[in-house]
Amino acid sequence: MKSKMIYSDYNPDNGESIVIIHNKLGDFHGFAQLHPEDKENESSFVGCRYAEARAHIACEQYKREVLDNQIKALRDFENILKGKWDYNEHSMESKRLRRRIHELKEERATVKNKIAAMKKALKKSMDERDEFVKTKINK
Repeated sequence: MKSKMIYSDYNPDNGESIVIIHNKLGDFHGFAQLHPEDKENESSFVGCRYAEARAHIACEQYKREVLDNQIKALRDFENILKGKWDYNEHSMESKRLRRRIHELKEERATVKNKIAAMKKALKKSMDERDEFVKTKINK
């Protein structure tokens, strides 16, 4: 899904970067705060990049919440149907309902793994930048 950055700003006074992205799911905000130890190596580009990554993570977390709600609604509907005296678990409709719940669970697992990978990549990027600043710039 394509996202468009609609706002990006770095405030050098307090060291805060804010990014807002927009896509078909809505607007998502990302924030990054400059660590006081990094004040001498501050970079508006890096701060905004971290904030953008956090906005994308927020978007994926919203997707996961939507999938959770859909799964819950379908499970509740299935339980209502099971309570009926004439419920047939081998009917085409029941099988399709269970298949859809399974598909949504797989999609949720994919989104959950994507969120974990995005967080790991952001952490790795931050660590690599810290290591670069310590070794190359501060020599």
